[in-house]
Amino acid sequence: MENPNTNESLEAPAQPQEQTIEPKSPVWKNKWLKIGIGAIIFLILLGSGSYFLNQKTQKQVVTAPTPTPVDETANWKTFDSANRSYTFKYPPEWDVFADGVNESAVIAPKDVIKTVRKQHEIGPAGGSTYLTLQISTYTTPLTDEELLSNDVKQVVKKEITIDNIVANQYIATYTQDIPGINKGEIITSTIFQHNDKTYAIDLLKNEYKDIYDQILATFKFTDSSDETANWKTVENKNFSIRIPLDWYLESTTDNYIRVQNYNPEGAPGRGYDPIQDKGWFALQIGKLDKKADNNTELKEVIKQLDAESISAGFSITPTTDTSISVNGLTAIKRASKENPEEPPMVYLLDEKGGVYFFTPSLDVLAGKDQFDKILSTFKFTQ
Repeated sequence: MENPNTNESLEAPAQPQEQTIEPKSPVWKNKWLKIGIGAIIFLILLGSGSYFLNQKTQKQVVTAPTPTPVDETANWKTFDSANRSYTFKYPPEWDVFADGVNESAVIAPKDVIKTVRKQHEIGPAGGSTYLTLQISTYTTPLTDEELLSNDVKQVVKKEITIDNIVANQYIATYTQDIPGINKGEIITSTIFQHNDKTYAIDLLKNEYKDIYDQILATFKFTDSSDETANWKTVENKNFSIRIPLDWYLESTTDNYIRVQNYNPEGAPGRGYDPIQDKGWFALQIGKLDKKADNNTELKEVIKQLDAESISAGFSITPTTDTSISVNGLTAIKRASKENPEEPPMVYLLDEKGGVYFFTPSLDVLAGKDQFDKILSTFKFTQ
């Protein structure tokens, strides 16, 4: 059988012919060298330009000084009340007519004060809007019922601070004419308490609202005589108070203090008897297992406590609740409507939302003169 490959050519493949390659001139090297040198020169020029431009820009930038706040009341006059219990500033073109008997005052432009002096009167807000701005004092608290919206006015209520005291401000827009006040007029009343008195600062001409706010900002109490300075201090882990030297610390825990004006060792070991134990007074201060972040929430906590007391079979007497400040802290004072002379119960908020109570007990009238003073010494120890 024939080999199928026998017909294939077995000749050796032809050897490739050698070619002579002529060397070329290195044009590409010269080209890229020129480009590289040009790039370097460009970068140097760019960097130099940026440096000089930056130097020029830095020289042109001038830092503007921070403006100093302007005290618009710096050149205002200062008024001191008759018994030097409070002071405030007022514009130099205004004047003050003061009643030294009840610590009231009218603040207004000088021509208005001339009219007031002629008539020798300091009228109430209703019917005397020509008075512009007035300060009044009361021995009993003013209630929301007297100040909130009714048939003749719409009222917006908000909280502000006067000399570190929480105050309620009522902005009333009148919806109809009444004697001395026309429909559409706005009257602002700022209400707060200090040393068993209620203060009302009323703006009767809304065109002076800016001046009114500035007067409020300068209002300060100056009755700084501190009877408690020589009292003794009692404290626990979280707070302290000062009490008269002849009072006693009855018990204390981390979040509770009870003080009283009688020696606990002389207690008869029985329940309180209003006749035999007349004159005995005790004050309890403690922390509740409740939380609140502001005055509104604190009021809700108080409502919950009332509901819990009623559920437990206790009766709740009607109270007048007033927002106050205790050393700059939000608090609510609950005074009895039936016996307003009795020292109130007070609920206070700490900065972390904790709720504290101040509860007078036993012969509560016996501690009336000391309750507010002890309350004013309360402070947290950590």
